Amino acid sequence: MGQDAVPPRGLLTPGISQVTYAGIPCADTMDALERAVDLLRDGATAGDVSGTLHWRDFEGFAARILGSRGFEVTRNLVLTKPRIEIDVAAERLGCAMIVDCKHWSADRPSAMAAAARRQAGRAARYADWRGVPAVPVMVALYGGWRASGVPVVPVDGLAHFADEFCGGMDGLPVMRPGSR
Repeated sequence: MGQDAVPPRGLLTPGISQVTYAGIPCADTMDALERAVDLLRDGATAGDVSGTLHWRDFEGFAARILGSRGFEVTRNLVLTKPRIEIDVAAERLGCAMIVDCKHWSADRPSAMAAAARRQAGRAARYADWRGVPAVPVMVALYGGWRASGVPVVPVDGLAHFADEFCGGMDGLPVMRPGSR
């Protein structure tokens, strides 16, 4: 498949309780992710593949990319007092990337800006909890801009962003422990 190619319909189709690949039910989210990786190896773009995933699978896809780049990854982290949920927390070399996966396009700038402000709050809370600098990041199907100062990274650019992350935090909104 070329750069602009879309996987054939039904190749990887999400359902409410079941995911299928080429009409064959997948056992679980990891099975669906394996199928997504197969599509990538066959030439589909990450944006094409992630668009076919259920939103929970999308989080797993982002976590898998970060894990493959040497990050220690935690999914669906819940902190209390106050209660917050973090889609993906990824740490490497003493710094953290706090990822909110937005499995929708950003055609509503005000909604994306509000989500970015909430994500900055989650990153600050995580920084206090872990005692490490934390950067709020939003991963979406399409990106390459900032919403309320928070980088919106396209899923097909996440690997590159991760590779440059710890050495290139200049210009990123870094939440430091005790900064809230």
